[in-house]
Amino acid sequence: EIRLEDGWVWVGAAATHAQIEESPLIRQHGTCLSEGCGVVGGPQVRNVATIGGNVAHALPAADGTIGLLALGAQAEVSALVEGQVVRTWRPLLALFAGPGRNTLAPHEMISAFRFRPTGPGEGSAFDRIMRPQGVALPILGAAARLRLDEPGERIVEASIALGPAGPIPFRATEAEQALVSAGRLDDATLEAVIVAAQGQARLRTSKHRATKAYRHEMIGVLLRRILPRALARAQRAP
Repeated sequence: EIRLEDGWVWVGAAATHAQIEESPLIRQHGTCLSEGCGVVGGPQVRNVATIGGNVAHALPAADGTIGLLALGAQAEVSALVEGQVVRTWRPLLALFAGPGRNTLAPHEMISAFRFRPTGPGEGSAFDRIMRPQGVALPILGAAARLRLDEPGERIVEASIALGPAGPIPFRATEAEQALVSAGRLDDATLEAVIVAAQGQARLRTSKHRATKAYRHEMIGVLLRRILPRALARAQRAP
């Protein structure tokens, strides 16, 4: 189930990637999540694979996870305690312990996600570079969410997520700070943001994906794609 409730976009953990990709609500108010879910596997996979499974699998390159992280999503965790179901909201990153390892206890499960919808002066975008090998393996994925001030002249809030850029999904906080400090996305700022993200990322070489050096360069490629796109969407948002 996908709905707008009490100022949050609410996505059930059993929602499939196809449902999220095709949701008008997500396309309008969480574009980077729709774009990320739209490149997971092939159509057969997207029709059955769920966003809850994408996150619970705890891989730092998971496309749905990267989109959720950029949107500032929270996860609802349901637990059976003395015969009663207890639900709590946790920051998304609190679910990750390492590659393929989550922090859920045996009696806990992810039941939903929520994030604040993008509104006027806000936009988001996702892109990735992949190596087709039967199924598409992401070499690197990136998502960003930007918010402009009321006149639409300065960037006042930025969220940038990358993966795999460490053992868990990664927020490029130093790059975000560089972008907000500049308040604009000119060529010099974009290069400073890229350098900050490259310096903070914890990249490694993978024989199945790419070398550390290649991924280092691809951070720049992806940020040059998604940041102007997110900014353009923020400028167009009513």
